[in-house]
Amino acid sequence: MKALFLGHFAAGVAPRILAKVKTPLESSILDDEGDAAQLAPLLAEAEIVVGHIWRAGGAVASTSATIGRGCCV
Repeated sequence: MKALFLGHFAAGVAPRILAKVKTPLESSILDDEGDAAQLAPLLAEAEIVVGHIWRAGGAVASTSATIGRGCCV
């Protein structure tokens, strides 16, 4: 399973999360979510995306819905 830790916050917590995950993950960490050249191929391959990115006017998702569905909006 491939996981992408996207953005500064996710990059900072990735080592702690990966230390607790029991499922083997192939992980990538991208601190700069604005780096389109690196972001596009990583998103294309990722099955899990971990991040804390919020944009004004974006969709609202509750934590339980986000975790339960395994994706973020």
